[in-house]
Order: sequence, then structure tokens, then C-alpha cells
Amino acid sequence: WLNGSAGSGKSTIAQSVAEWCADEGRIAASFFFFRGTGIRDKISPLIPTLAFQLSISIQNMEPLIQDALKKEPFLTQQHTPLSYQFDKLIMTPMLSHARSTSTQNGAIQKRMVIIIDALDEC
Repeated sequence: WLNGSAGSGKSTIAQSVAEWCADEGRIAASFFFFRGTGIRDKISPLIPTLAFQLSISIQNMEPLIQDALKKEPFLTQQHTPLSYQFDKLIMTPMLSHARSTSTQNGAIQKRMVIIIDALDEC
């Protein structure tokens, strides 16, 4: 968690960490808010974007997220509360994935990182 005044370099550090994590194969998802750019200054695409990135960056996550969307196709709509989206599109699939991979003999799970930058910009 980075905290500091505007212009102190938090976004630069977040970008550097994201690049390092990508090089190490440890970035699961990222979202960088940016004021005045249309969609990147709104919170509504945050959870769907992270869920999409998780579905392509973590093996076997896509069907879990697709199942959630099949059961509740309205999940990505703007009126759906973020906390509900987070639970159904990120937490529940990630916990299910963790349970299924922990039962595999000898499975070594790599710790993954989700980076969200400039939340105050939305």
C-alpha cells in the first residue's frame, strides 16, 4: 500500500512494481486509474477488468469466472455493487481455484500480485 502526496512518485513506483512482477510472471491483474481519460477515471470497469485479466493470467480461472457470469449475467453492469462484483467475479473464483490447486499433489503455487493505482483519480 503506497500513500503520499500528489506528485510524490506513487504511480511511478506502482508501474515499476507492475513491470517487475510481469517479468517474474507474478502479475495476476492491474488497473491504473487516470483522471480525464473517459473510462479510466470511472470505478465501474475495475472489477470486470481485473476478473478478465485473472481469467487469462491464472491457469484454470477462466471457467470459474465464466460460471459466475453464466449464473448472473448482470454482474458486470454498472448498477451492480462493487462489493458484490468483487465477491462473485474475483474472491469466489480465486478461493475455488486455491482449493482445487491445493489438493493437487506437489502443486507449488506462485504468489501473484494485483496492482491498482490512483484509486483517488476516479
